[in-house]
Amino acid sequence: MKNKTAAIVVSFHPETDRLDRLFDALALQVSKIVVVDNGSSPAVVSWLFKQSLEDRIRLLSLGDNFGIGFAQNRGIELARDEGHQKFLLLDQDSLPASGMVAILEKALDQLTQSGARVGAVALQGMTRTILLLPSS
Repeated sequence: MKNKTAAIVVSFHPETDRLDRLFDALALQVSKIVVVDNGSSPAVVSWLFKQSLEDRIRLLSLGDNFGIGFAQNRGIELARDEGHQKFLLLDQDSLPASGMVAILEKALDQLTQSGARVGAVALQGMTRTILLLPSS
């Protein structure tokens, strides 16, 4: 495993061509893409299943829309069970820039090594300003 970061992508009736671009953008940045589908059409779920035949993508189809928080939590649980330690939360419309995950991982590692209790790190717009969201 090249890194321990898994992308959690929540989908709900997505445009498959956009998801395909998202998967390509993530492929070299994370070790696994977990797609949690929130009740899309059978045609979309079938397309997602075909994508999940590739080793890099894992599909969890919920069969109904349980909301983004529920879907993200299920995706994190699945990824954690498979050994991942860091999670990138995305929706179907996201398109991460090249190198974005490495920037976030570096910021998280630096903050953690300095003793900070980090709940999340995020990029602010295109400025690449790192926001620290402390854990409670």
